[in-house]
Amino acid sequence: MRVGGRQVRRVSCPVFTRAMSAIAGYAGARTFGNNSRRERAHHRLELARNGYLILKFFLNVSRDEQKKRFLERLDEPEKNWKFSPADVKERNCWDDYMKAYEDAIRRTSAPHAPWYVVPADNKWFTRLVVSAAIVQAIEQLGLRFPTIDAAVAKEFAECRKWLLAEKS
Repeated sequence: MRVGGRQVRRVSCPVFTRAMSAIAGYAGARTFGNNSRRERAHHRLELARNGYLILKFFLNVSRDEQKKRFLERLDEPEKNWKFSPADVKERNCWDDYMKAYEDAIRRTSAPHAPWYVVPADNKWFTRLVVSAAIVQAIEQLGLRFPTIDAAVAKEFAECRKWLLAEKS
């Protein structure tokens, strides 16, 4: 897209989601390792250097709330699709997962790619906190609409006149 004779890049806002269990190692947090951790960190740094805004959110659901949600998934037929028996078995590793999450967050948080640990027992609150963090980060970018120079403004004025004079 061109504005004022200059090429302007369209803005996009990709959102990537990844379950922390995938980061910690699904077979159990005790298997957490640093598989290409440096490569991922380098990739995030390169993205940030190229103008990408990186925000990472850990939605921290308590053990009690997780139990409540699992029971709802079992009891309500329209939520059955969300349930996996493997999740119940993995609850035996809760403490290991918590340690792995803390370690992963501590080791992968950086000024260019910060983590936000958000309490997630109340969905309305979680959504509020995540939305506020995103809005704040975008506002800090200082984005502005592109401006046009005098020659383009004159051309726009002519176009406006022409459109207003056009018979419908």
